[in-house]
Amino acid sequence: MAVMVLKYDLLFCLIIFILIPRALPLPYNQPKFCPTTTWDKNSITFANVTTIGAPPRSVFVTKNNTVYVPSYQNNQTVVWLNNSLYPSQVISGGLSISYALFVTDYGDTYIDNGGTNHQVDKWIKSTNTFINVMNISTGCWGIFIDINNTLYCSLYSVHKIVKRWLNSIVITSVDAIDTGYPNLSPHELNSPIGIFIDVNFDIYVADCGNYRIQVFRSGQFNGTTLIGNSTTNISITLNRPTGVVLDSNKYLFIADQLYHRIIRQGPSGFYRLLGCTGQGSQADRDNNRIQKFIILNNSCGSV
Repeated sequence: MAVMVLKYDLLFCLIIFILIPRALPLPYNQPKFCPTTTWDKNSITFANVTTIGAPPRSVFVTKNNTVYVPSYQNNQTVVWLNNSLYPSQVISGGLSISYALFVTDYGDTYIDNGGTNHQVDKWIKSTNTFINVMNISTGCWGIFIDINNTLYCSLYSVHKIVKRWLNSIVITSVDAIDTGYPNLSPHELNSPIGIFIDVNFDIYVADCGNYRIQVFRSGQFNGTTLIGNSTTNISITLNRPTGVVLDSNKYLFIADQLYHRIIRQGPSGFYRLLGCTGQGSQADRDNNRIQKFIILNNSCGSV
């Protein structure tokens, strides 16, 4: 069974998919869906404020359906094993205001520790220890590791993306996309949050403050707007998007914060998948919880 896990809160929401059987063999979740795949709009509360604090900032699901949630309020990361109803583990020790994380196939967890400690830490599962793997100037609101073992971090407050090749002994980050100040120009960002790097090393960014999704093709200085501000397609506008992922067909799924919805891309363009444009019951904006939406298996002949 495959599900979509997402969460809404006052600040922003992110989306992650639990892997389904025919996904590509990548170091991160990238499921394959048919164009007619749909999800049950009646969600299930997966975790609430009692377990993860308020408000939860992100969620990560591994290939074996283990769920990780960084609790920046409690300075820890909460873990659920496959189909567990209750937390299986709590990771803690030296974390402070952790916004985002990324988990490798080996269970090593890269956690933002930049709010006050100005670094990204790696939690080594086999030894239950932390090491600093990248120095940063402020907190990472999004973390991603590409197929070349390069760690990317979106720095919301300074409007840029930094990176570090993890095979190097140097832990200083370098700029991947450097704007320095917020602007709507093709090469600039404004409060970036969610990031996704595909197998071609194209960088997809939820450019939150510019109300758009940008893609920076590998080696290109300027980004291209895929949806949102500065595009000619006005059928769907965005209001502070915060999360972006690609499925194996390279279609986008977008968390649109202030319109309280998930946008999906398909063969015919973009459309609303879940949520609405107002503060209705679907939005779940201020409930400080993570919701799970079950895929409807009868919505597609073969998934």
